[in-house]
Amino acid sequence: MRKSKPSATQLVNAKNILVYQNYLAQNLTFPFLADRLAPIQPTEYVGGDLQILGINTDMDEYDLEFYGVLCDAKRNRRAIQIPLCDIHMRAGSPNQKLIEEYQDWFWNNR
Repeated sequence: MRKSKPSATQLVNAKNILVYQNYLAQNLTFPFLADRLAPIQPTEYVGGDLQILGINTDMDEYDLEFYGVLCDAKRNRRAIQIPLCDIHMRAGSPNQKLIEEYQDWFWNNR
């Protein structure tokens, strides 16, 4: 059973991000593969395999409002943390719809 998430029109704030974070943690299937939309470091290329391992719940209010939901991931055997808004889902992934809905909500209600 899916827990509720903020409506598509609710503003992005720490409280609503925590609600969405809990919803995603309950409903996403981990691990999954995705691509990076932006470089992790200035000299790094965009794209490539990311293995998303889970939701990182160790964030303060300021970071939540700035980065949104943060994920624990691996890239080239290196552990990283990445905002969920900075990944691109691969077509056909069972998580694609949930993540794209979150990304739309996060970027359109700030």
